[in-house]
Amino acid sequence: IAGGNGRLEATTIDVAAKSGGRVLSVRVREGDFVSAGDEIARMDTQSLDAQMRGAQAQLRQARTARATLTALVRQREQAVTTVASLVAQREAEAALAEKELRRTSELVAQKFFSPQQLDAANARVQASRAALSAARSQRIEAESAVLTARSQIVESEAAIESAQAAADRIQVEIADAVLRAPRGGRVQTVLAQGGEVLA
Repeated sequence: IAGGNGRLEATTIDVAAKSGGRVLSVRVREGDFVSAGDEIARMDTQSLDAQMRGAQAQLRQARTARATLTALVRQREQAVTTVASLVAQREAEAALAEKELRRTSELVAQKFFSPQQLDAANARVQASRAALSAARSQRIEAESAVLTARSQIVESEAAIESAQAAADRIQVEIADAVLRAPRGGRVQTVLAQGGEVLA
């Protein structure tokens, strides 16, 4: 038989909610034994669930916007190609009109054509130059539209990241609404019951 005197100390751990809210249910009673990771209580997450649905809707909306903008970029790039072809056509027309003007002016100088034909050739040159200038402006406008659409894609990707971060944060809060035993032991005191609101 051995005898001695001494003192036993137990480590007391308080388990509390990370944020305030209503207690949905308490799963243990005083005196129960729990293991590490056992569910002790669950907080009401109705408002968090609603926030999660809102964040997921924003995420879907941002992804749809990105897909729409991606299609818009392809459309704008096609417009640039089309306008580039138009510019090439207008350049060829302008070159032809200038050649015709030179030939007509030589023939008018030699008295083979009337001065009215020279005026008509001048008018065709002016019209072709104006059409070429308009086509070049359209190309610049189309290229600017591509750049704008690409920058909008970058903005939509940032919106996707923001919505995903919000959904992740809410998911963490929902996970924190389940109170678990940090280690094994005996429940000494239960200070809250289902339905109570905790700070």
